[in-house]
Amino acid sequence: MSSNLGNKIIKRVSFNPNSLRKPAFYRLSLGEDALRLDALLDENSRIEVFDKIDAQLTELVRIKNPGKNLSPEDVEQLIKQHTQLDDLAYYGVWVFYPWSNKLVHILDEEEFIAVRTNRNQHKITRKEAEILRSKKIGVIGLSVGQAIALTLVMERCCGEIRIADFDTFDLSNYNRIRTGIHNIGVSKLTTAAREIAEIDPFIKVVCYEEGITEDNIDDFLIKDGKLDLMAEECDSLDIKILSRIKAREYHIPVIMDTNDRGMIDIERFDLNPEYPVLHGLLGDMPYQQLKGLTTEQKIPVMLRLIGLQTLSTRSKVSLLEVGQSISTWPQLASSVMVGAGVVTETARRILLNQLTVSGRYYVDSETIIKQDITEAPAYVPVKLNELSLDEMRGIIKDAQQGENGAIKDKDVLKALVSDAGAAPSSGNDQPWKWLYSKNKLFLFHEEARSYSFGDYRNMASYTSLGAAIENVALSAHKQNIDISVKLFPVENNKKLVAEILFNGIEQTKSTGATDNLADYIYTRTTNRKIVNNEPAPDDVLQQLQQATESVEGAKVFFKTDKAPLQAIGRIISVVDRIRLMHPHGHYDFFHREMRWTEAQAKATRTGMDINTLEIPQQALMALRLFSDDNIMKVVRDIDGAQAFKGFSIPAAVNSAAMGLVTMPAYTPVDFINGGRAVQRQWLKATQLGYAYQPLIAPLYLFPRIVHGGGEDLTGQMIAELTQARDSFMQLFPGDEKRGEVFLFRIFKGDDVVNRALRLSLDDILFID
Repeated sequence: MSSNLGNKIIKRVSFNPNSLRKPAFYRLSLGEDALRLDALLDENSRIEVFDKIDAQLTELVRIKNPGKNLSPEDVEQLIKQHTQLDDLAYYGVWVFYPWSNKLVHILDEEEFIAVRTNRNQHKITRKEAEILRSKKIGVIGLSVGQAIALTLVMERCCGEIRIADFDTFDLSNYNRIRTGIHNIGVSKLTTAAREIAEIDPFIKVVCYEEGITEDNIDDFLIKDGKLDLMAEECDSLDIKILSRIKAREYHIPVIMDTNDRGMIDIERFDLNPEYPVLHGLLGDMPYQQLKGLTTEQKIPVMLRLIGLQTLSTRSKVSLLEVGQSISTWPQLASSVMVGAGVVTETARRILLNQLTVSGRYYVDSETIIKQDITEAPAYVPVKLNELSLDEMRGIIKDAQQGENGAIKDKDVLKALVSDAGAAPSSGNDQPWKWLYSKNKLFLFHEEARSYSFGDYRNMASYTSLGAAIENVALSAHKQNIDISVKLFPVENNKKLVAEILFNGIEQTKSTGATDNLADYIYTRTTNRKIVNNEPAPDDVLQQLQQATESVEGAKVFFKTDKAPLQAIGRIISVVDRIRLMHPHGHYDFFHREMRWTEAQAKATRTGMDINTLEIPQQALMALRLFSDDNIMKVVRDIDGAQAFKGFSIPAAVNSAAMGLVTMPAYTPVDFINGGRAVQRQWLKATQLGYAYQPLIAPLYLFPRIVHGGGEDLTGQMIAELTQARDSFMQLFPGDEKRGEVFLFRIFKGDDVVNRALRLSLDDILFID
């Protein structure tokens, strides 16, 4: 663009675009108005003239003669009789719209209204139209409210409309607000006022260009006559409440459209001044408490208002994506227009005393107009039969009788297995069953409890089973009972994991590193709190290393500096997201592992009780939303849930240390022994007063690309995991053939309040 052309364009902007909101009226039958209009036309050569008064008069005379089949000649004769004028320029009124330089010739007020509203009859009777003409309506907020205001005006549900909004148009508003792109940067209030005037210049428009504030709310509601109804559609939660408090004080009914599922709120403060604001959904929350909230801070409050269960699926997805893939709450033109129609229809009935209810109502087209389609689930759960006692007996039928003696006191046996049942397990699935027979204690893998996406080749289960074995060993050692452990004693049958003999020689000798650890079996717990920590002292890390590496082949590698901790947290977050985005992984976490109520937790005594997570309400809300399979289908389609890519970083960077436990090889035996090493370490951390949290998702999924060629993963998941794996190997370099058993964090923090429940002894121990 040349500078000269730019200057010409700038000079054309000769007025404040927000300063012109009212049209000017000229009745040529009044000599003064004729002089004024003549002067205007001389001064402004750019004015466009629109004179269709003859067409309007034609409609008028036909309306006045509804039962007659008038010819064009009849119409012309009736117009002459009606106007008594040869020059129709002097009939009616000329309306000048200064913002568009348009001069329009229309019928004067009474005839204009009669013709413009003629097709309302008899859905709105003449008597009702006269009543509505006397009404004053206020509209707060002119995004959704713009459509409401214009629909109210088109239907002529009022003679005066007060509108309030402080905001201006952005291009992103045009997905739902009907106006021209030349209005970008113009105030929503100005645009609405102009469009109302262009529809019906005789409706009185009162503008509140600062929006609604504590200082002007009373004026808005009662100045120059009290409002008969208020439509509230603003984004400011404090004004949402304040305006209702004041409306209740002045006995003014309130109506609101939420732009989701056609939800309409009606509050008849005119009929019931004691009716609770917003149906009491926010209790007695002071409006001042809601001032200046960010979009993220508004979400929990909005959920209390709208209700998580009543939101549409797409709105729930959008709720999760605000601040991530989208910047603010979405709205659609279709919903806005439907809402405007429903609000207008409801408002008219209220103003005509045809509706007296308060409450919340839905006009949800998706549930009214629908097609029943049964979609295949993203993942069909695999149901495995539990090991029966007969099956366990069949597996050990060829086992020899124990030669070194039996546990004669069954209470001792029960105590040992009870201690084993307190071991940690992935998702608290407790994948063990024990059978005492032939003077031996047999440990079986109960795969029906542990089968999951994360338990690739059963390695997570073997880690848990190793921890259970370690508890038996520590508990037996405390009671001066020596044991020997034989892993996978039956060839080609991995269901039988271990055979334990008593009064024999323990294969993994107890050392000073494991002394007294049995005392912490029942105080050991998973702690997910986030507390700022200093790096763990070297002597603490040395003691944890000694406990871990007292198991032959076990190694532990620690990180304490903030940069690597943050990098580990990012890796964990990326992998956690992949796990939750994968249909099988999603099912496992939300439907197999999680226990959403206390009743569920007590009924199963497995899985993760939501109360044990001790996470903030907003995170809990997000988890509940992500648990919905329909929501996840949409999230996958948009590649959403990007927020998860940073979810574990705060926990990581606020750790005293993070560590990786490895074994020499990726084999079942290595993972069982690795589980024993992890349990020793975890108990030692508890003994030292450190909280402990597994963060093991990377070790669940990395094997699928390292050892399984990307088994059951999409190309995108493989790419993301490969990148995360490369970063992980830079932090923890080593042989790809090693067994990466456990990833964890330790920190100083308060104890957990709620602990996961465990299966009863009768569920896990069988005695022949």
